[in-house]
Amino acid sequence: MPKNKYTKRAKVHGNSKFTQVKWEHMMELIKMDVQIQVACDYAKISQETFYQRMREDSNLSEEYAMAKQFVDVASSQNIAKSIIKDKDVEISKRYKQRRDRRYKDKQEVDQTNKNINIDLKDLEGKSPKELEEMRKQLLG
Repeated sequence: MPKNKYTKRAKVHGNSKFTQVKWEHMMELIKMDVQIQVACDYAKISQETFYQRMREDSNLSEEYAMAKQFVDVASSQNIAKSIIKDKDVEISKRYKQRRDRRYKDKQEVDQTNKNINIDLKDLEGKSPKELEEMRKQLLG
């Protein structure tokens, strides 16, 4: 049986081989937004082997990059479908709020400034409890 570029043994996972089937399973996991460490453990290959293969084969690297973007692209497609085809008003509003400043929820801030003049001599000899009472009276 001829060896191909996927048959090198993984150091961390003993007799496990980097095969096309394992690569395809890993890409399915990556498409589900699974971390690379978990995908490598699942496929029983080392991360070192995974990254080495990616460096050696630009096609694998491109496929991995596309798989990593799959969930983001799919979710964008779902949002677009809901807005365009289903005419979902709530999703349209949320989309606009997240993407356009003009539609973001506004928060009002009520700020009251008070100028308080205290002679430090008035504070001398006061207990912490008395100081707290003075603070409450001054700030309301």
